[in-house]
Amino acid sequence: MQAYPSGLCAERVALFYWGANYPDDPIDTMAVTAHTNSFAITQPVTPCGSCLQVLAEYEKQQQQPVRIILHCQGGPVWVAAGIESFLPFLFFEDRLIPKL
Repeated sequence: MQAYPSGLCAERVALFYWGANYPDDPIDTMAVTAHTNSFAITQPVTPCGSCLQVLAEYEKQQQQPVRIILHCQGGPVWVAAGIESFLPFLFFEDRLIPKL
């Protein structure tokens, strides 16, 4: 058994780098791919839940979706128009604010 996360995924590292160095530039597209010499990956690997939540926060901040391209070597390529393709019921902190 493995404990996740024991570090940061590449997606979050890329997003945090972008946010720290290019805070005023929107993120248009993010590509995710996977490869291992141990076994064949026949379907694209999706971002984990934490990465999806961070992507959702960036989409909300920039007020436009991030196109997500998923790929695996020798397999299909999946393209999603935005984070809602993965998280149809997004969680944002403003939903916790009581309405008076």
